[in-house]
Amino acid sequence: MPKRMSVSGFVFFSLLCGILMLCPVMAAPASAAAAEVIVDNGGAGTSYRGTWAVSGAPDPYGGNSVYGRGGAKYSWKASLPQTGVYEVYAWWTEYPSRATDAPLKITYSGGSEVVRVNQQVNGGQWNYLGTYSFDAAKGGKVLLTAESPAPASYSADAVKFVLASGENQPPTAVIDSISPNPAGLGDMVAFEGHGTDSDGTVTGYLWSSSIDGNLGAAASFSTAVLSEGTHTISLKVQDDAGEWSPWVSKTLTVSPSSTPVEVIIDNGGAGTSSTGLWAVSGGADPYGKDSLYSRETATYTWHADLSQAGAYEVYMWWTEYASRSDYAPVTVQYDSGSEVVRVNQQVNGGKWNYLGTYSFDAAEGGTVTLTAGDASLSSFSADAVKFVSADQPFVGIVQPHNYDLQGSTSLAVKAEAGAMQGGWTVKFVLDQGTSGEEAIIDGTDPYEVAFIGLAKGEHTIDASILDAANNEVPGDFTHDRKIQVGIGDYYVTMGDSITYGDSDDYPQDDISNDGRNSGGGYEPILNDLQTAYHGYPQTVINEGVNSTRSYDGAGSVGGILAKHPNSKYFLIMYGTNDSASRIPSGLGLKPGGQGYTNSYKDYMQRIITAVLDAGKTPIIAKIPVVYGDCPGCAWYTDPQNAARNVLIRDYNKVIGELVTENRLTIKGPDMYSYFSAHPGEFADTTHPNGQGYQSMADLWYNALP
Repeated sequence: MPKRMSVSGFVFFSLLCGILMLCPVMAAPASAAAAEVIVDNGGAGTSYRGTWAVSGAPDPYGGNSVYGRGGAKYSWKASLPQTGVYEVYAWWTEYPSRATDAPLKITYSGGSEVVRVNQQVNGGQWNYLGTYSFDAAKGGKVLLTAESPAPASYSADAVKFVLASGENQPPTAVIDSISPNPAGLGDMVAFEGHGTDSDGTVTGYLWSSSIDGNLGAAASFSTAVLSEGTHTISLKVQDDAGEWSPWVSKTLTVSPSSTPVEVIIDNGGAGTSSTGLWAVSGGADPYGKDSLYSRETATYTWHADLSQAGAYEVYMWWTEYASRSDYAPVTVQYDSGSEVVRVNQQVNGGKWNYLGTYSFDAAEGGTVTLTAGDASLSSFSADAVKFVSADQPFVGIVQPHNYDLQGSTSLAVKAEAGAMQGGWTVKFVLDQGTSGEEAIIDGTDPYEVAFIGLAKGEHTIDASILDAANNEVPGDFTHDRKIQVGIGDYYVTMGDSITYGDSDDYPQDDISNDGRNSGGGYEPILNDLQTAYHGYPQTVINEGVNSTRSYDGAGSVGGILAKHPNSKYFLIMYGTNDSASRIPSGLGLKPGGQGYTNSYKDYMQRIITAVLDAGKTPIIAKIPVVYGDCPGCAWYTDPQNAARNVLIRDYNKVIGELVTENRLTIKGPDMYSYFSAHPGEFADTTHPNGQGYQSMADLWYNALP
């Protein structure tokens, strides 16, 4: 709240600060300072978050200044000698990398204001930020946020509070809440505000709407007579000397009373899918044309595309029949998990049956699955499901997800929130309830924050809705949590059916101990080995695809890289199917040489180049021996001299050339030598069995850093 300006000056300043978000540094107004409080960096009253280093820039206040970037925050808290109006100044040091719009947030007795300053100029001097009213009991606070990453830098040096003189200081108006916001046409809307006066008392109030004009003359009131549209709601207060405060404003949206969003998916329509056998039912009162039933092990799935994130009531319609299950399992997949609801389909047919209310992410939509599987006793009815938006506050974390893992120690977190009222915010908490707990509050949609400098290990993220008084808002959907968000090492495997895990006959090790990797093969086992060795989380993502060759890998590697931006290592093994197709090895050839194009070496080089160009580390395994012409074919009597293995050995020599030519520092495991000596670890002529996949995990483990 700048102290006093002409109307034209105030309008110009407001345009610069409010619209362009660039506040010029102003010359200090003349005033006789009755008291002066200076808070220097590193002194009493300062605190910070993130990394701040001593700056080499000239002309600091006191001994030095510090600089930060990438979301770091620096705070100065001043103990003031008396309640009153103070001019506030900041001192910074210039540098070519300094931000030109550094945000300084001044918290005063009536609220807060962000002033943006250009730190590439006016360094080494006091720069006037504005004049504000402060309560001595709370003091004055200035917060600098280093919003941008390198190369930008933000200077934190000193701030100064100077008690201003004057016969009467204008009061300050504060809008506490406007609820509900947004509101429907005809809704009763409650307005609450107050005023403060550093040298007197507040005696009058005036509320105004940019659409409807004057609304009220009390601190708090309610009205249901508001026009449709986006209102700028303004409040000013008057002190006992008759002086009015500047207007303060908030936005209120009044929309026509809306019908809740309703999405219905009928059997056979868009968004449905099934497994097993489903037949048309003769049950009475289906939704739409008919319903389906099954007695076998089968599933029926309804997926809804939802136009907006939020809380939805979920309903199911079925047809009754004497043979229907009285305990049919219905799985509702929502934004942070799933729930199985059991329903009795022998009753309540031919109508909508409520399953529950859940929070859904618009990007993922909502999914309901009915599982049939009691052939001797029951039938299961698949007809329709319905999603109806519920007018309830909700918050849902959309990034990261449970069990996500990344190598970076900076964690970006994003949430969606709905049915938010004026002044409400989202509070994000890292590792809640631990010694490393850290909280960040965001009041602006999209709700996105970043936690910096995380240790390698498992973390949790909580998100809660806070009201205008920073209290948690009660409700079924006002809190969300993500667990096992890992900072560690991220591996991706590429290859054919051996990489995929075909013929793994030992299900006990199909899921890693941390739950991140599943599906069999060597990947979950390798996760456990690497995690135990390093002492922090690992993930090994299986991108193996049956029947693929190096040609297919060269075509798909770009998409796989895009899918896994957090990955560090790519574990690659192609060649078994190349040998069946008699793809020439390209051994000893160079790019451009005769016979190189479309050879095994050509395709593998394309994969390696793509991985290296993406900043990842490729590790290439030597291909295992095969014991027959196909998985179901007869076993070779002389495996080593079989034509396919002669070609595979050439492929493995090519791998050696590629490691040398690309200067790869990590050599992959030799699967050929191992499985030549251990044919008993094959399930057929081509694929390892459960023990063989355990050995593959050991071989990879011994090759990796």
